[in-house]
Amino acid sequence: MNPFESILTEFAKHVNLEEINDFLKYHVLIVDNISIEFVHHSDSDGDYLLLVADLGQVPIHARGTVYKYLLSANLVFQGTGGSTLGIHAETDNVIQTFAVPNNALEPEKLTDIVKGFVDVAEYWRSSLENWRENDVNTDDDLPEQFFAELNAPQAPTSSSIAYADQFIRG
Repeated sequence: MNPFESILTEFAKHVNLEEINDFLKYHVLIVDNISIEFVHHSDSDGDYLLLVADLGQVPIHARGTVYKYLLSANLVFQGTGGSTLGIHAETDNVIQTFAVPNNALEPEKLTDIVKGFVDVAEYWRSSLENWRENDVNTDDDLPEQFFAELNAPQAPTSSSIAYADQFIRG
């Protein structure tokens, strides 16, 4: 068993997944209707575990507003709980990603990170649904109190600190 599969196996046992074999085969976990893909990424800097979720399509009539909000939320992770929000070029769907710090791969810490990831995903998915259902004026600027009103969940403290430290020290 490679280290990536070992991490996922221990995580699955910790959260008492009933279908561990399916999780290990597809690397997908569905929590509160949020499908999270666990991706093993390797580059010259090392191996990483990425969490990835598709949050839905950007409403055509509100693209300008949605893009402003997403870019503003991404600024030093103010409204993303440490995740990054981006737009898939082919589908125009909002994709949320989170690079799990190597010191947070123990089942308990990973569970906390997944919970925080799901909280952020639910917030942004519901925001996208709201923008799809309501007429949004894309010519308006962001409200001055945008982040005060945002109420997007934050990442667990331990992962936020570890990730920032890893990012700064690069």
